[in-house]
Amino acid sequence: APLGRIFEGFLALMLINNLLNAYFENKFLLKLYPVLMSFGFFCIFTYSLFTSEPIIESFARLKKKEFSVLEIKHIRHLTAFWSVWLLVNTLIALFTVLFCSIDTWLLYNGIVSYVISGVIFAVEFLYRKIVLQGNSSEHV
Repeated sequence: APLGRIFEGFLALMLINNLLNAYFENKFLLKLYPVLMSFGFFCIFTYSLFTSEPIIESFARLKKKEFSVLEIKHIRHLTAFWSVWLLVNTLIALFTVLFCSIDTWLLYNGIVSYVISGVIFAVEFLYRKIVLQGNSSEHV
């Protein structure tokens, strides 16, 4: 499957970066790790939007087999939203690598980006429980 190929390429890129970092002990390569992670997930999420089943739907189907039209629409929009966030996060992480102090890089990539991702997840979780609960007997 093409999505599997993207994931394999992503893993190969991470392995190459880690091997080069270990060999050269290069702080720049180490600092690229969050950039590559975010970009890899951006590619996976975005590619899945062009398939019949976005990646978030694949995960959701592990718990529930059937979805309403509203839930399918929500899942597709959610996957698109995460794709945008992952691209924005990639660009901010790259900016911190190229133009910021190590302290700023650590603050953003070690705390801020995770807090933002957690808030996005929590808001979506609440939306799903409050809004979609009334439109479906089971939750996404």
